Amino acid sequence: MTGRTVLVTGSSGFIGAHTAAGLHAAGWGVTGVDQVPTRQFTQWESITADAADPALLDRIARGEFAVVVHQAAVTDTGAANDHRLRWANSTVPLRISRACAASGTRLVYASSGSVYGRVPYGVAVREADAEDPARCSGPLNFYARSKLAADRAMRRRAVVLGLDYVGLRYTNIYGPGEHTKGPMASILWQIVTAAAAGAPVRLFDDTLTAARDYLPVQVLVSTLIRLLDTPRVSGVYNLGSGIPVRFETLLGWCTEWAGAPVPMVGVPNPVRDRYQYWTCADMHHLAKALPGLEPVSVDTIRAYARRLFDLARRDCAAAAGELVKSL
Repeated sequence: MTGRTVLVTGSSGFIGAHTAAGLHAAGWGVTGVDQVPTRQFTQWESITADAADPALLDRIARGEFAVVVHQAAVTDTGAANDHRLRWANSTVPLRISRACAASGTRLVYASSGSVYGRVPYGVAVREADAEDPARCSGPLNFYARSKLAADRAMRRRAVVLGLDYVGLRYTNIYGPGEHTKGPMASILWQIVTAAAAGAPVRLFDDTLTAARDYLPVQVLVSTLIRLLDTPRVSGVYNLGSGIPVRFETLLGWCTEWAGAPVPMVGVPNPVRDRYQYWTCADMHHLAKALPGLEPVSVDTIRAYARRLFDLARRDCAAAAGELVKSL
């Protein structure tokens, strides 16, 4: 097995593309795989295939990679419990985990903070809270259920098969390229890019004081690189900022950056009984596993959001310039 070789699944997606590029820049030999062909030239091997393609599983089982970073999934929180969701979020990670266990390959996979469901306002959820109905509601949709089921399955496989694994429960990840997620893009991305374009921000009418735990995708990648360079870390960990930010705070930032009030359109919330009005990850478990891990601050979240605003405004200006040229 080569020391710093990594397979990144979902490498054409938002987080997967950032992961592949970040690991390559950090000196890892990257192989990326995605069902969607990569949209740009890469300096690493890029495969267009399902992440559970038999030929790829064979490469994993033969020990070709030191690590598999599994980012591929159906991420639609409104997805039905159909074959597509069960295949992508249950069957595929289990087949990859079996191949990893066969070769002793480390598996790092994307779980989700959605496994906690509704949490009392002001509470920072710990990893064990997913199994404690007194601390949180548990999954509110089939996507979240699939992620919690995967966490449980990996824990069992660590015992039975000796799987070396780390599951990362992402909170609300945001950053450049998030448009590829469509309606599943973080609310921070939706607010910031709408404001940068001078468009009204559409929000559910009962969510101005809702607060989410946001993490810049760049910080996710730097944490992942640190994790891959740290052996003997295993289990499931929260990966967020631990800093909830209200929607109204995001609107205030955008008003300041735009130099004018950002118009907001309130729409009825059709999922009040299944809406996460508060998310906050307790980050002590990961901080203990990775000593010296720099905590994320509100200033960090704001700075990366401002970069996103400036980038979106530049893109809008460029598009407007192209339109003028075509008239």
